Amino acid sequence: MNITTYEHQTLKIGHTLNGHTITADHIEALQRFHAREPRYFSPIYRGVKFNQHVGVIHTAGITVEILPKIDRHTDDEQNWRDLLFGMLKAIGDLKVHAPTRAKVKTKKTDLLDLYFHWFLAETDYLFRRGLVKKYRQTQSQQKALKGRLDFPNHIRKNTVHKERFHVHHTVYDQNHRLHQILNATLDAIARTAGHSQQQAKALRQDMPDTAPLPRIDATTFDKITLNRKTKPYEQALGIARLILLSLHPDLSAGDTQSLALMFDMNTLWEKFVYKSLKKQETEEDFPYTVHAQQTKRFWENSTLRPDILLTPKATPASQTQNHERAQSENIILDTKWKNIDYGRPSSRDLQQTFAYKHYFQANQSALVYPHHNSESDDIKAVFHGQGKHGGLIRIAPSTDILEWEHTIAQQVQDWIRA
Repeated sequence: MNITTYEHQTLKIGHTLNGHTITADHIEALQRFHAREPRYFSPIYRGVKFNQHVGVIHTAGITVEILPKIDRHTDDEQNWRDLLFGMLKAIGDLKVHAPTRAKVKTKKTDLLDLYFHWFLAETDYLFRRGLVKKYRQTQSQQKALKGRLDFPNHIRKNTVHKERFHVHHTVYDQNHRLHQILNATLDAIARTAGHSQQQAKALRQDMPDTAPLPRIDATTFDKITLNRKTKPYEQALGIARLILLSLHPDLSAGDTQSLALMFDMNTLWEKFVYKSLKKQETEEDFPYTVHAQQTKRFWENSTLRPDILLTPKATPASQTQNHERAQSENIILDTKWKNIDYGRPSSRDLQQTFAYKHYFQANQSALVYPHHNSESDDIKAVFHGQGKHGGLIRIAPSTDILEWEHTIAQQVQDWIRA
């Protein structure tokens, strides 16, 4: 069963979404998942409540797609789905920069199926171009002496069969780490109900048999070194890493697997604003160098780390200025994935950006929010008693990602010049 909801919303027994009614079994399955992975939602009475994480969770026959949303009055699923896909692609967290082997459409496709489809397309591409063989060491019984004789095992196993030799030798075949990972991912997809299940099963039958990996974790992938021959495996392995490291065994449901591909919208928004500004850095009319999360210590082991720091680009004139004056021209941007309808940021957000401004000796600082109204005015004000400017930049989301990136950079510049 596939359902779609939004960040910070609740699912309760009896709710109907996408034509499906939430039952007690569905809520129980999600609460079992929460016991293993508590980051993405909280149990409530007869239901669950999601937080700022978005993406997709699959467990015990239910797939829940959680989309971002800042306008409570608009329920256009496809717009918010396209926005999420676009942001992930723009910052590189989708693990593939573009669907190079197949045209993948996001229409009515949740994040889980999108990842599965891209992995299957990449693996099918590798299979059709010819799978790579590699050398590996093995031991076996042979009728001819080749390689190095394993004398203890030879004596133990071949006392009767004098015509056999137990040897260590080198083979050149397709039973190696890269294909073991691909097969493990295909098996995981085949066990997950969805549109990609049958395709995964068919492709798995075409793949060579490989020895199962006893354990797959981050070090399994970190130890892989690709060369000229294995470079085409890079994208498939990148998606496989995300899928396999997101798997959670559902011990109460036999061999079924739970899977979560989830992203923190606060982090995603911060990275997206940073990437949008960074792309403009090479433009002549953009006078700043963009830095992400610069850190200063302010008390014992505590530090301050604003999301984005803009420093003026070096010019002949600026090189003659002293360091203190150059610092005073810095701009602090602190991103917040929140909807503030009436321009009323929380005191905590304002205090935070003021502290950043003070410790980084910046002249201006702004809180950068998404906003559903493209005609909303940004706000610039002076911190009382300080003579330094702070304010709000509110940016309307757009599914045209390139246009949205340009709008962010332009709106930030307009705010600074105001």
